[in-house]
Amino acid sequence: SGANAPTVSSSLYGVGNNCKGLFFIGSNSRTTYSTETTSAITPGLPSTRYCIAAAGNACKGFFAGGSVPFPASVSTSTCKVTFSTEVIVAVPNASLSQGRQGLAAAGNACKGFFSGGTPTPSPYSGAATADRTTYSTETTAAVPGANICSVRYNLAGV
Repeated sequence: SGANAPTVSSSLYGVGNNCKGLFFIGSNSRTTYSTETTSAITPGLPSTRYCIAAAGNACKGFFAGGSVPFPASVSTSTCKVTFSTEVIVAVPNASLSQGRQGLAAAGNACKGFFSGGTPTPSPYSGAATADRTTYSTETTAAVPGANICSVRYNLAGV
């Protein structure tokens, strides 16, 4: 136990999208660990995005960045899911400092870092940018000292 002890959650929340032809269909789901079943959460994200990243703690999760399909562009938007109510809302004060898709996220009980990605939908280019989301204030700011060592996109965080 202790202030930095990991918290065990009973569910896994994921936000993703399926691409079929020119249509993007939003998919938001919850997997319950005890029953190993997955079910949809509705409504989902306020807008369809893909190639997003997520970080959170035992109470809430933040989904940031990604691409908007039509017209093709990258997003700075951040949304929050409150696990107890399964409500997903936009959080304007937590927008990324730079729109990016294919970024990675990792965090602890207090804050999450959203790093890397590509700031253009095509052609792809990399970014080293790191943004910190503070969960208690639901705000995000660039942290230049935390930038990743080289530009990267389509990466993962732990």
